[in-house]
Amino acid sequence: MKNHPGKIPRIWYYPPELQVNLIYDLTANLQDGTGDYDLRFGSTFYDFSWFKGFEQEEILKKVQCPSILLHVARPLNQKNYYDKNGILLSAMDDKDAKRVDKLLLNNHLIDNIKSGHDIHAEKPEIFIRAIDDLQKRCK
Repeated sequence: MKNHPGKIPRIWYYPPELQVNLIYDLTANLQDGTGDYDLRFGSTFYDFSWFKGFEQEEILKKVQCPSILLHVARPLNQKNYYDKNGILLSAMDDKDAKRVDKLLLNNHLIDNIKSGHDIHAEKPEIFIRAIDDLQKRCK
């Protein structure tokens, strides 16, 4: 840290799929402010104010361009996408993904992907195939 102030440390000798460095990325703001995540944004999830004045369903219905929704499968160690207190542990559950797919007029849902949050990094073959498909649909 003395030689490279303001840089997040990296453990270079572990393969990326182990995600050893992920904890540094996730906590960068809390540690030293070097991350890009605005902590104020996260706090709006607790009171749901980040949706204030934003009609998500109406906005999604208006999207006319081709789109892709990549949706991960529930974690293997869980029965569903929720914890024991009913808190959603993902961006959306299966019902949400299907609902968004119906709202987006020209969408292609790729569902049940066995991956963590970063599909593009963890399952690049699925991500690249999805982008190639999107490009074809845009022509």
